[in-house]
Amino acid sequence: FLLLAFNVVVFSQEDCKGRINHHRAKYGVPLIEEREELHTCVNRQSEFDSATRAHASYKRCGEIGSQGQGRGGNCGSVIDTFVNERWMCTDDAVVFDVPIATQTTNNFGSCRQNCMNDFLCLSFDFEADTGICRFYDDASATLVQKDGAGTLWLGSPHLTSTAPPFLDGWNDFSLIDTDGSNEVPLPGQITSFKWYGSTNDPIRFYIYRKVNDNYEVIGTIRAASSITGVENAISVSPSIDVLPGDKIGWLFEGSGAATGYTEGARGSILYNNQGTGGPSNVGDTWTFGSGPLKRGYHIAASFVPDAVFYDTSGSPSKYCAAAVCDGHCGPVMHGGTTKFAWGVYEGYYTLNWRPRARIPGGDPCPSGIDAVKCWRDESTGVLWAYGVGGEECESTCSLAGATSSDYMCDENTPITGGFDAVTQLMANFENPHNSADDGPFSCEEGYCWEGTSSSQIRIFENYSHCYHPTTTDKYVCDARFGNANCLGNRFNQVCPCIEGCSPAAGPSCDPSLNTPAPTPQPAITTAFPTPSPVLASTPSPIAQPTTTAPTPVQTPVPTAPPTPQPISPSSAPTLHPTPGTCTDTSLRGRIQKLDGTIIEPKCKFFANNPALYCPRYINAADFCPNACTGDCSIDFGGEFKFWIKGVGTWATCDKKENSDLLAISENMRYCNKGEVAKVCRLTCASRR
Repeated sequence: FLLLAFNVVVFSQEDCKGRINHHRAKYGVPLIEEREELHTCVNRQSEFDSATRAHASYKRCGEIGSQGQGRGGNCGSVIDTFVNERWMCTDDAVVFDVPIATQTTNNFGSCRQNCMNDFLCLSFDFEADTGICRFYDDASATLVQKDGAGTLWLGSPHLTSTAPPFLDGWNDFSLIDTDGSNEVPLPGQITSFKWYGSTNDPIRFYIYRKVNDNYEVIGTIRAASSITGVENAISVSPSIDVLPGDKIGWLFEGSGAATGYTEGARGSILYNNQGTGGPSNVGDTWTFGSGPLKRGYHIAASFVPDAVFYDTSGSPSKYCAAAVCDGHCGPVMHGGTTKFAWGVYEGYYTLNWRPRARIPGGDPCPSGIDAVKCWRDESTGVLWAYGVGGEECESTCSLAGATSSDYMCDENTPITGGFDAVTQLMANFENPHNSADDGPFSCEEGYCWEGTSSSQIRIFENYSHCYHPTTTDKYVCDARFGNANCLGNRFNQVCPCIEGCSPAAGPSCDPSLNTPAPTPQPAITTAFPTPSPVLASTPSPIAQPTTTAPTPVQTPVPTAPPTPQPISPSSAPTLHPTPGTCTDTSLRGRIQKLDGTIIEPKCKFFANNPALYCPRYINAADFCPNACTGDCSIDFGGEFKFWIKGVGTWATCDKKENSDLLAISENMRYCNKGEVAKVCRLTCASRR
């Protein structure tokens, strides 16, 4: 075989920005910028979360779009673990491409890492029996699967004889698969299509060729109906002449979708809205306005090439294409993510994507963290900390000290003088975000809420707006901003701090917080000579933008519903035997999707579309009985957690084995907190 040089890029493994931009530049994604002024703050986030749980201090350094966390020997290895999620690998592949480099490596992981380090390698394949590793300069080289009769197939021939787990709820709309691994590789002919029949509806198939931003129909054929529960096929006569880059598309006609899809499978699907139909004739052009979706539809087209091709099917080869980048990989490679900040504590890395914090102006705090500024009132000894908004004042005070346990918020220092008192206080700081406010910060009354705040001092620097607390008997230290805003404005806060320790400092102040979530080994490992990174056990609470779409509507296929297993026998949903009137809680719960994904929703999430969302999440009906079923559930089970506002902790209704989480059954006084009684109905009812 041919041995070619590898284009290895040398970078510092602590250079997060450099490693992200190495991956971005390879695939033509705009480079990212680092908010360096947030680095010291994000270091504190890593310190707190490494000792408690992933994403526990999610907004401590200001509002962000999403967050990724992982443990590793260096930042580069953590970034690579995120990016590794994008690989869509196929065994026994027939690759229609010529490698740009070939070498012998020890294992699959080494081959993958070498490709990631090489600036020209966009996809790769590896032969386990020979150790041969090949690089390709196409992100998704075309994969053609060969059946026992020697027929070559594009698309998903391995899925056309099995029932799809999902079926689109729309009808009369067009789709196209733009994944390079499913496009036509060489001049040739399309001779047939096959698909799994999920309904008896018709389906029209197309071969598209891209022309500028549109797609031109090169060939089309319509199947008047589908036979449900089996593989369907239709011959194309005369066959459709195709060229490299031509793509497969289809139109779901009739009252529904003729076939369905597998989520996360190889495919990059563009689509249009329901009822928009599709082209009718060869030569028509069509535009697809939505997507891409990472889906594999149970559709395939047979292909006959005009010439001999490069065939890797003679060896047990695993080919890995660079598929749609979502999950942890999404913000690393998404062009819409233009800024980030990162921090580390003892090998635990935090990456904040799309940070929107406004850095306050004034004198540095004892911590030297740029995201918070300080002024000490010598007459009282109170250290006023002016910090980025997002969490409660306890968190802001924890950022002020040289260590997180140096300062706590002092509720005994209320603001009693209204706007004038806040104006005098803010004159000890500066405002770098309003050119008209030069020198000491000069407060203006805010437009909203009659210039007041229900809890802490709120500051919007762009207009020098200052909001004074309406609570005057104490300073509210434990209230979070949440999503509160005024005409889209987000706020920073000012907090009175004194020497002392609060739970915001972590287990050093509150031993009950010393229950870090287990971090399982990822399914993939790197070949760096440093410890392999492990991802945080919970995903980013906020989904990545535009990597997926909520439409088309997904509904389970009636003929083959999935049969997921619950986490444990005790976690199965249990409903009250008789219907009753239920009121859903406004608390936030940690709920597991059937595929293992964790989200932290409120009940209004399920109420938006209960028929769609409730069946997809284990114990959703227990947590949100009114939204999901209208029946009273017994309890939100011990395997699952919910967040108690005001207390600032995750809890369960019943004692969970080998867990130090707050259990309501052993701390019945918490039934009076927030809406705990609505979550733990049976447990809290027993106390009466």
